[in-house]
Amino acid sequence: MIPDVTVFVCSSAADAQWLTRLKVLCAPLAQASRVLLWEDRQITPGANRRMAIEAAVANARAAVLLVSAAFLADAPVQTDQVPLLLLRAQRDHLPLFPVLLGACLVEQSPLAGLPFFGAAAPLDTLPPPAQDAALGQVARALLSALSPAHPLAASPPPPAADPQAAQHELVRLLIERFRQSERENLLRRLGVHPDDVTLRPEDREQFAHATVQHLDHLGRLADLWDAIAAARPLILRDRPNPFR
Repeated sequence: MIPDVTVFVCSSAADAQWLTRLKVLCAPLAQASRVLLWEDRQITPGANRRMAIEAAVANARAAVLLVSAAFLADAPVQTDQVPLLLLRAQRDHLPLFPVLLGACLVEQSPLAGLPFFGAAAPLDTLPPPAQDAALGQVARALLSALSPAHPLAASPPPPAADPQAAQHELVRLLIERFRQSERENLLRRLGVHPDDVTLRPEDREQFAHATVQHLDHLGRLADLWDAIAAARPLILRDRPNPFR
């Protein structure tokens, strides 16, 4: 059966037992409502991990975050998953369901201020029946959020009003969202040698301006927009190319 919607589950490998329990409790939801609980352990060996995570975040209709000390210490989770989920929550109103598994310094993390679901106390301080009851509340909250009547996402942001504004957007994306190696790969895909526009790797802003100026006509800027959308789909998700 093909799932209708995807729930992104963000957790540390050290908390695998909690993920297993959540999936068991959500099994009726998955079977009745065709919901897939996706987590990064489902990425096939050899696949581009970051692109797979970005695609899963972009397609998610809700997200569960299993928060613990191990979760906060998990560098790939904190670098590759949490920022993307918070971005979608801010931009698209993606429903987030943080669950506090154990005592940790969550108030010092990007999740500070988010309401926790399931129980006020860390789950590992509760007896097993209360833990199951708390996870069951998360499953019911997911069911409510995924119902057709629930506004899962706001409309995507409007495209830039004019090509000049879109050029500023390209500069911002190159400065904030791309590492030096990624920017150089984009240039190669556009048939431009990086030496033509590259300054020092640390000069991110100058690099971005030089890149956009080097491609300063609509056809090439349209190609750059498309290349960014292909390389990092979450960044320009559902936004029409303003140069075409």
